[in-house]
Amino acid sequence: MTLTPEQYREIMDQYDLIRRTNYEAGVERRDRIYDEIPEIRIIDETIASESVEAARKMLFHPEEDRKDRLRTRIGSLAGRKRELLEERGYPPDYLEPVFACPHCQDTGYVGDQKCICFKQRIKEIISRQSNLTEEMGKQNFGTFRMDLYSTEIPPGKTLSPRDNMKDILDQVCSFIRSFEDKPGQNLLITGHSGVGKTFLSTCIAGELIRAGKTVVYLTAYRLFEQLADQAFHREARGEDILTKIREADLLIIDDLGTELNNAFVSSRLFLCINERILSKKSTIINTNFSLKEISKTYSERIFSRLIQFYTLLNIYGEDIRIKKAFSSIDDK
Repeated sequence: MTLTPEQYREIMDQYDLIRRTNYEAGVERRDRIYDEIPEIRIIDETIASESVEAARKMLFHPEEDRKDRLRTRIGSLAGRKRELLEERGYPPDYLEPVFACPHCQDTGYVGDQKCICFKQRIKEIISRQSNLTEEMGKQNFGTFRMDLYSTEIPPGKTLSPRDNMKDILDQVCSFIRSFEDKPGQNLLITGHSGVGKTFLSTCIAGELIRAGKTVVYLTAYRLFEQLADQAFHREARGEDILTKIREADLLIIDDLGTELNNAFVSSRLFLCINERILSKKSTIINTNFSLKEISKTYSERIFSRLIQFYTLLNIYGEDIRIKKAFSSIDDK
């Protein structure tokens, strides 16, 4: 993920705060121990003064090697300090510097590489800007309940809802695995309300966020509301929203067809779809509409882009939300 300057500053400010907080905690520990065990203060002062004196002598008399003697002396004093701490019930490293992350010592970097804690903060920013609710953020393939899909083949179908869903999950896993190597893949997920379209797309979002990809989730209603805000300057944040929509590695448009369709919506939808196709940015669109309903509702240009550049995944079966509700009642 490429961080904006503001996001980078936000992370580095967090590290500054952590370092200040831990430094103050260290000073508080030191002062407490100095009051309780005065000998430790004397040891620290001795280590400091003898180190300075040894450095001065080595500067003016480089022919004299004092490093080994100094190292032995400091080791002996440090050992005595640890003994004093343990005698009073403190851990031997109680006065060592305090770090939230021992790998980077709260700098965010190990050498010139971002520390694992820095990468985790990036993921937190990605997750926050994705617009996924806390509940959506918890959804993952491990909680995907295949047992809620029937094994009976419906009229006019060649697969049961469960087998159909297994095929869809295979395609979705392929979509995720090849996301880096095959940029610009798109999914059009259709099916009536409650069959798992949103759940499936947020599972995909979670996997990609954990991989460090930027994701923006918006219902169709919110998408066009925010695009209108940007177009008519109703909100100062509009341009920022437009940038996120344009640059996100994955854009999820949920519930397409629930928005109030008009010329503005149709033109903005086409621009959004077309720009992301041209820039090889992936999009997932969820809709209750069938292909026939999409062709009737939206322009020919939009329908053409969807047919040409999107993989169609049609989920069918009973309303999963209702089945889950009955299942939870039965469990009680």
